[in-house]
Amino acid sequence: MRGANPELIQPEDWARPDRPSFNTPVFLIHDGGGTTFAYHCLEVLGRYIRSKRCMAEAVRMIREWRLPEWPGRLYHRRPRVVLLRAKEYVPTKDGRMVGLDLNREDEMLGWGDYDDEMFCDVMDVEGHHFDIFAFERIDGITRAVKKGLERLEECSQMMMYGDGW
Repeated sequence: MRGANPELIQPEDWARPDRPSFNTPVFLIHDGGGTTFAYHCLEVLGRYIRSKRCMAEAVRMIREWRLPEWPGRLYHRRPRVVLLRAKEYVPTKDGRMVGLDLNREDEMLGWGDYDDEMFCDVMDVEGHHFDIFAFERIDGITRAVKKGLERLEECSQMMMYGDGW
């Protein structure tokens, strides 16, 4: 058996792991094969962190999923999102570009074609799509995740008080 899915990566407070949360929990979605080991290497983020492995769902979504629409009054109630964008292209043996990198030069990686206000922030991180959680990048990706979480809290506050993103 592969264990719980979603699995607990970090409690909010290691000294009191069963206490209710004061901060917004985070779900890290793992759409690749393999394990979520790299998520366990993140430094303490001070909130509940859970992870879900969903390779089968990712394959299905690629084929048929359509991004949700947030019409009318729902537009300002949609979830806030921060994009962590890998700076590098995925290396290949023959030097050809992989599909993941088709929009690498676009700040929003092509998501702007769906909604140009989708992200409240875009943060560049070292590495390529498949190695941003590599052990040698843990310090940097932890800092980026922490900064992204802070930015999500700011965006939530702005949305609550009508200032927009």
